[in-house]
Amino acid sequence: QEAQVFAHFMAATPKAKTKARTGAGGGGSTKGHKRLTQINTTGLTAALPDGHSQAAQLSKVKMPVYFPKYIKSGSEYCLSLIANCTQGDEPAVEYAHSYPREYLIRDQSRRPHAAYRMTIELNALKGQYYGVQGVAWRNPPLLQSPSGTRTIGGRKLFLYADGGRLTTVAWHKGPDSYWISNTLTSDIPNGQMVNIAASMIRASG
Repeated sequence: QEAQVFAHFMAATPKAKTKARTGAGGGGSTKGHKRLTQINTTGLTAALPDGHSQAAQLSKVKMPVYFPKYIKSGSEYCLSLIANCTQGDEPAVEYAHSYPREYLIRDQSRRPHAAYRMTIELNALKGQYYGVQGVAWRNPPLLQSPSGTRTIGGRKLFLYADGGRLTTVAWHKGPDSYWISNTLTSDIPNGQMVNIAASMIRASG
């Protein structure tokens, strides 16, 4: 009975979000599906050199590494080498190999999956950070029950919303999953979340 109640609750949640807008370049609500031909870069900044630098430090991760061609204007990648995202009085050494980070995540059967994380600082004073995630796992629990989908430039994106704001925008490539996660308080507008995810490109090599 508990399982039935939980399933009913999870199925009903997206229906309360039909008025949520994806913002500039997103088009429509978070529910349903819409196709767009190109990325809208309003409010975004190209960050290819920094993205390639992040990817180069993930050379040992056993999966293809993708990173966004565009990130939110005014934000920057966290980088252990320059300690730009350290907190408080903690020494920079505490953050070694954290920005970016490669690791293993285990599924419910304890099988390991390669994973990586890039963290991007939006406003350190307000504790606003968002992330780029990749995992060699087609269906991780986080990506169950999307609120809706979008297709931009031929890439199908899966949208996950809470209270009308996108918390996660994901997509799949073969057995792998990739996504952009919003700040804890969902400070990045829906349209920008969608277009950042749509701009993700594979690192060379």
